[in-house]
Amino acid sequence: MSHDFDMGDWAPDQVAEVDGSTVYFWVMPANVSGAWEWTMPDQAGSGRCVLKMDQEYQYAAGTLHEGSSKTPLRDVRITGRTLSFTVDQKVNGKVVPMYYEGIVDDSSIEGFVKANDGSLSEPMAWKAQRDPSTRTPIDRPADVEM
Repeated sequence: MSHDFDMGDWAPDQVAEVDGSTVYFWVMPANVSGAWEWTMPDQAGSGRCVLKMDQEYQYAAGTLHEGSSKTPLRDVRITGRTLSFTVDQKVNGKVVPMYYEGIVDDSSIEGFVKANDGSLSEPMAWKAQRDPSTRTPIDRPADVEM
């Protein structure tokens, strides 16, 4: 939190006017940059997945690589240690928007994935590991090939 001073190019998460002063508020985001890998359970497609993320402060973008396909992420959010995003994936032969949410702990993300269209009856556990050599500082993002 800051009173009357921002942090340059790092946009605040919230801004409020209090008694004639501007108050800025930031939530320190987890670093989600780099390449993350996991294997999807058979009921939600199957196979090796690689998530490639680029990040600047609390904003991130990325792509999901499955075999030869590369799909951009939508609605990427980082709030503290929580990462969430939506990506289209094949489930039982059809393309389904899949919602991922997880808690970032250095080089792992653990959480759940569910189909936004209800094609999977229950959310499934999801755990990804980051290749530590792909992590970049969030205030100086490297060019991550997406």
